[in-house]
Amino acid sequence: MESTRFKFNISFSSSSKRIKSKAAFTLVEMLASLAVLALIMVILAQTFATISSTWKSTTSRGSSFAGARAAFETLRLNLSQATLNTYLGYADKLGNTVPLLNPSYANAAGSLLRSRVPAQYLRASELHFLTDQARVIFSDPSVNNPTKTSGQAVFFQAPAGIVNTPTDRPLGSLLNVLGYYVAFNSSEDFTPAALIPPAKPSIQKRWRYRLMEVIQPAETNAIYGSTCQVDPSTLIPVDNYDLSWIGRMEDLTRTFPNTIQHVLAENIITMALLPKLPPNTATTNGQQPLSTDYSYDSRLWASGASLHGRTLDSRWRNQLPPLMELVIITIDEPSAQRLANLYDVNENNPTPPFSNPALIAKANNLDLSTVFQTYHTQGPPSDLDADIAKVEAGLTALGVSYRIFRTDVAMNNSQWSSN
Repeated sequence: MESTRFKFNISFSSSSKRIKSKAAFTLVEMLASLAVLALIMVILAQTFATISSTWKSTTSRGSSFAGARAAFETLRLNLSQATLNTYLGYADKLGNTVPLLNPSYANAAGSLLRSRVPAQYLRASELHFLTDQARVIFSDPSVNNPTKTSGQAVFFQAPAGIVNTPTDRPLGSLLNVLGYYVAFNSSEDFTPAALIPPAKPSIQKRWRYRLMEVIQPAETNAIYGSTCQVDPSTLIPVDNYDLSWIGRMEDLTRTFPNTIQHVLAENIITMALLPKLPPNTATTNGQQPLSTDYSYDSRLWASGASLHGRTLDSRWRNQLPPLMELVIITIDEPSAQRLANLYDVNENNPTPPFSNPALIAKANNLDLSTVFQTYHTQGPPSDLDADIAKVEAGLTALGVSYRIFRTDVAMNNSQWSSN
């Protein structure tokens, strides 16, 4: 039997050959694809580096300003709790206070006391609210603080309940003297002695602007000793005016008589506080200020009181302002370190950077000692807005990373009267 043979006659068209030949990449195509891939990898790497740097910078900036924000909130909260415990007291027709003291106990001075005949009621208080340029307050002889300061300071009483004696802690509404100001000082002033060079040479002194908090515990509250003095020879209350209730601060060894002082936040370069009236008494360009120079003194009306040439304002008499506009300006630590290095700030040259003529010239003539000095209602912009814009322009010219915190603080215990 003859076997059957199968023949397969497969032919490939020219088009099939062309398709088969296109299934592979040439060397040129491979090199081109690798070049494109390399370019994409470079772009991705650069993008990742940019995102990483931005994230790191944002995180660092956020952590740098976190302390400033916390300090700002602490100051805002405590300031809103300021109190004067104002009441109506007796005064003669000239406005002099008439003390509640039997003249028969005044001995030889009884005739002087009897001449003060009650003729009217006027606001009275033994407490005090004071804000002014920090250097002005600290130059007062009864305060005597040579600290290098920036911007304003504020001192007041509030029921914070801060005590030294543990058994007194349940008395949470006890009265304290609180104060806040910006100082330029060394970290050594607030570092435990065991950590100060040369005991620990690796720890470097850092000169920085710092927001300071001053506290007088309830047991050492000196406000009544300042405002309720009695002449020991006549037993007549003294119409005195002094700031000794703030606490003498000539001792810079971290131990202050009757006063606790500590750092609330670093790199706060200045602070401004503007007393204002409520919005319903606003002028055409905003809320009306109670001061044209940012100062406010609840006892400036007192007999013989003429604090550093201030003009008496009867509206301030023993009452709190309804509102306080609070502004603090902070920079981040890398910027502070760069400025310290650039202008050679150290223990042998503890000059605040923003007092350095070279920095002032580079920062568009920004001198922190000249801003937040005067306020008027002509505008807009107001003097406050103009000063903030000047600070922003100066910090931008320096390439400094900064943040401005600003708010109106409602004084909860204010019972404002324009009379």
